[in-house]
Amino acid sequence: MTKRHHLGKPPLRVLRRTMRETATFSGSVKAGFLAALASGPGSAADWAQGMHATESGTMQLVEMLSQAGLIEPTGEQYALIPESLGLGADGRQDLTSALLWAGTWQALETWDADVRESRPVPDWRRVMDGNPGVGLTLAQYRQMKARAALPALVQTLKLPNRALRLLDIGGGHGLYSIGFLQAYPALRAQVFDLPAALAETRSLAKSARVGHRLEIHAGDYLLNDMGRDFDVIFCFDLVQHHRPDDNAGIFRRVAGALVPGGQVFVGDMLWDILADAYQAAFCQVRANPIGGRPHSDEDIIKWLRSAGLEVAGHVDLPSIRSTVISARKPA
Repeated sequence: MTKRHHLGKPPLRVLRRTMRETATFSGSVKAGFLAALASGPGSAADWAQGMHATESGTMQLVEMLSQAGLIEPTGEQYALIPESLGLGADGRQDLTSALLWAGTWQALETWDADVRESRPVPDWRRVMDGNPGVGLTLAQYRQMKARAALPALVQTLKLPNRALRLLDIGGGHGLYSIGFLQAYPALRAQVFDLPAALAETRSLAKSARVGHRLEIHAGDYLLNDMGRDFDVIFCFDLVQHHRPDDNAGIFRRVAGALVPGGQVFVGDMLWDILADAYQAAFCQVRANPIGGRPHSDEDIIKWLRSAGLEVAGHVDLPSIRSTVISARKPA
């Protein structure tokens, strides 16, 4: 039976406000306002000049974004509120990709036909492969999210001292691997993802001066061999995009790819830490068309244990609205 939550505000009122805010955010993306925000605090006059827009129109946008809680006044200027989107942003992040990715949820408008016709739920990765524009937007958003998350992850997660080989499953851009390669000079990494997701990985690693220690493995981690003898495996921003049976299979194969005593880190936005019933419901709706949903920490722990792994730790990272669960393969 579906659990009923006490919803503090009338749903229609919340929906109307959400639609107004969505229109405001969409307008800010199209006008190039979020990219301008990334350069730091500014005034409506400054931003109007940079966007080739009128000052009065820009001021209207500033006021709406301020009311929506995205920016705040700092004297006579305005600045991005770092925690406004829950991405660990430092106030100088270009959030354009985050809101462009949110715009892909317009696919929900076809749900009435999907329900009537009982259409099968597609694999989200195939959706991206079939729509390069959506795939590029997702790649840009995931890079932004990874850059925001990396400082907290590198500071919080301690890899085994003997770790020499890292496998980054679904790592795409490779930024998580790159961050840990910079922190652990003896480490080598392999990023395993679909070919389209690996388009920029080599160049990003080269720019970070760790290209000689990072390999890419183009393939489907749901189907292809993951390899063997890895000391550490990352599964970041992964499980929410897959069905429970797929996730259980991923962790069985992770167990086979680890050395005895090896460790896996699973980092994701979990059902347990979503802010309220509205957000939880929205994330559920957002994920369903692409075959996944937010999962609980109990789900992940169950899959890890069923794969023969021993759960070792659990760390919440509130700044990026994520939890990291670690597990070891018995020695």
